[in-house]
Amino acid sequence: MSKGQSISKQSFFTITEGRLELAEEIIIILADSLNKIHQTNYSERFWRIIIAPYVSTVLTSRKILEEENINIKPSNILFANTLELEKSAIFFSRFRYLIKISKSIFGLKKIKKQLRRSRNIAMGHNYSEGMSPKMDAYMEAYHPFITNKKVNSKLRNIIPQQSENFSRIFIENMIKVIPKIYVENFDHLINIIPLINSKEKIFHVATFHSQFMRFIVAKYIENGAQLYFYQHGGFYGEYKYHTAHHFESNIADKFMTWGWKINANDVPSPAYRLEKFRNSYINYKIKLSDILIIYPIIRNQNSNYVKDASRFFFNNIRREKFPIIYARPRPIAKFNRKSILNFISTDVDKIDSGFSNISNLISKSRLVIIFTHPSTTLLECLYVDHPTVAIIDNDNISTEVVKPHYDFLLKMGLFHNSMDSLVNHLNTVDIDLWWNDLIVHPKYLQFKHEFLRKVS
Repeated sequence: MSKGQSISKQSFFTITEGRLELAEEIIIILADSLNKIHQTNYSERFWRIIIAPYVSTVLTSRKILEEENINIKPSNILFANTLELEKSAIFFSRFRYLIKISKSIFGLKKIKKQLRRSRNIAMGHNYSEGMSPKMDAYMEAYHPFITNKKVNSKLRNIIPQQSENFSRIFIENMIKVIPKIYVENFDHLINIIPLINSKEKIFHVATFHSQFMRFIVAKYIENGAQLYFYQHGGFYGEYKYHTAHHFESNIADKFMTWGWKINANDVPSPAYRLEKFRNSYINYKIKLSDILIIYPIIRNQNSNYVKDASRFFFNNIRREKFPIIYARPRPIAKFNRKSILNFISTDVDKIDSGFSNISNLISKSRLVIIFTHPSTTLLECLYVDHPTVAIIDNDNISTEVVKPHYDFLLKMGLFHNSMDSLVNHLNTVDIDLWWNDLIVHPKYLQFKHEFLRKVS
């Protein structure tokens, strides 16, 4: 790409209202089907808590489920968000699950003790030390050993609800391949959870770190407990059809946001996860890099854009102004991700593995470039007022509460609509003067109060 040639951005996400509508219909069909299978009358909310991972899998695997006579057998557990996995991936997932089982071998005994003694129970929080009010218990993920029961065809031989949006074969296949945890192993898993003073319990959940934790919360909510769900990352409040907010808000009595409010049960609260980042962030006076580029997940649909935008950046950025540049790939699983950025190996001074402490990398950089926003990393940077710029990837599906902030941040040069705009900004401004003016602006402070509220 020649010097001065512009590069347009490409959307990284396909978050639509239509996808949410399809997910809602799948939930209704599955909830009705599972009640028929187990001859129960659990609420839709009960099943929504438990089967959310499978709903995502079903949507991702829609083409597979439209096939006649699919050759997929129900698994003991849900390994990934797709039914189409290589044998090596399945083997690796099972191996990791066995390790998790071994680590939580005495977990159920502890969980039962916590259920007897505690009223406010937190789970899925990696930053519990910063939470207020203090919880009575922090429940760690438990991974039960699940026996390899045979598929019970009689249990699954029900007539599910039909749909105009999904074919008959799709619905039948969806029921046919439901993981055994929802069918053959369901009674055992739900029955080993003791029900103790359920109406007095409040569960404070950031994420479900294991499927079994969903069973615990679902059983207690069905019997009168309350659920407070906590925003645990970026995207929330910024994407109009954000899947996680939609599902988590729908199962929660209160959804604790990082300062914004959209739904009736949204409660503006501190950004506990960002506070954890602040606690590990040290603003080093001596910087190792002039620029740290944070890359997104690189997939087939965005690979060309990422490479073209990167080439434009390195062809046009003033290297005498920013001589030392580091890059960090998005970490996925427990593998070194350095090779994913080989296409810029001659352009940067260092490519991180993806597993270095992110707060340490940011602390030692003069400026951070976020390849696409919304992102949690950008909010972490702004929480500590670390100089940052980002390409906004949310033009047509941003919420009404965030749009005015986007307009301001675009005008001020923190956000950009394209890589050429971002490069031009960095080449022409005095970074220190620009940033020091921005972080005291009332509108910047208002954005922080609504989308990354400080823990007082």
